[in-house]
Amino acid sequence: MLSIPIYSTTGISLIHRGAHPILAESTTATLLLAELRGYNELAEQVPAVNLVPILAECFALFSRAVLQYGGQIFSVSDGGMMAAFGVCDPCHTHSNDALFAANTIQRRFTKLREAWRKELSIDAGMGIGIHRGEIAVGLFGPPGHELPMLVGDTVNVAAQLCARARDGEALMSAVVNSFRHLHAHHPDTGEPMPVPSMHLGELKLRGRQRSLDAWCLLTPEHPEQRTGTEVMRGVSR
Repeated sequence: MLSIPIYSTTGISLIHRGAHPILAESTTATLLLAELRGYNELAEQVPAVNLVPILAECFALFSRAVLQYGGQIFSVSDGGMMAAFGVCDPCHTHSNDALFAANTIQRRFTKLREAWRKELSIDAGMGIGIHRGEIAVGLFGPPGHELPMLVGDTVNVAAQLCARARDGEALMSAVVNSFRHLHAHHPDTGEPMPVPSMHLGELKLRGRQRSLDAWCLLTPEHPEQRTGTEVMRGVSR
């Protein structure tokens, strides 16, 4: 899977001390990973050159929602995106910003998906994973061309939640869900907090000894109810 780091001025400034970069810097942030469902089938059916405008439209949707709520995009892949909220700003309610962004992505993607179906006969979905915790921001790449990337267990957990999210869902850890109750509305826009979440229970994530208490953000466009962890599954891309 192709993955491209995105230049992040906050990430760069975080790991510089004066004129010299340090190896890494630890911070707390909320990560949001969004992944296009059905990408493998799409890539097989659509010529590569025709994929470019399709993906560009999708990434533009991602970017607008993330930037609207103060997040930063750190990488994009051929079918997804990783963003971080609260890097360098540990006192900010960045988990709520990530939830607002996730809700906005799913809502706007519903309209984009319908347009793809009508105009291009393409059927696609969207899954999102959100987790809050400690990350390290490090510079990686050839000398003189290093770019900031995020590493740590928090990144892994968010990625696995994203992989297990079904179309239309945003799966999140309990720590992210707990922040939903701190504010009824967004402090800047006045928007009401995203719709209720459903408790999924303890999930066993690949390669981790500890299980994770997970929740699912429910949206009006996807009101179907999960029945519990027995239906948790990855969705092929």
